[in-house]
Amino acid sequence: MKLYCTNGCHDGEGKQPFKTEGFHRQPHETNCPECGGRLLTGMERNARRSASRNNGRLRYQSNAESRAAEEFHQIVVSLGCWAKEKRTGHVQAHHIIEAQWWRRVFGDLPDEELIALVYDPVIGAPLCGGFHAGVTANRETIYFHELDRELIEHCERLDLKYPGRGVLARLRSECPPARTEVRA
Repeated sequence: MKLYCTNGCHDGEGKQPFKTEGFHRQPHETNCPECGGRLLTGMERNARRSASRNNGRLRYQSNAESRAAEEFHQIVVSLGCWAKEKRTGHVQAHHIIEAQWWRRVFGDLPDEELIALVYDPVIGAPLCGGFHAGVTANRETIYFHELDRELIEHCERLDLKYPGRGVLARLRSECPPARTEVRA
């Protein structure tokens, strides 16, 4: 497998790419032997190049969507972390219902409506870095009773406006009811 250095030592453009010993990259083959830079596969290198052309995103994002994402982030982050008693760190904006789900289920809508749904601040939660990583990796959970009533009502209104899309059902699957301990 060919690997390319992020610092350009083995970039394939004038210099030979680094070649792995076997078909798969070994643990000692993650850094460039010359400069210590990260070695990327061709796919990783192409994804980074693509992201540098698309506002830091791996997929193309229009200017309207970039502005909406930035506004979503600013509004949600200004609220402060939900889990501030348990965690510390940089606050990040989290989509309670993931953006990919909105794009998949509501992809037939015009771009303006879809962007308004995906980046509506009511579906966001301000989470500090540690808690955000835990929620994203399914190690931590935001329970249904912790959600703002405004978010639940928003999902109910969307279910009435767009029947059959299951927004409230998705919210309930993302944020389950809290488990209660049963003691004998």
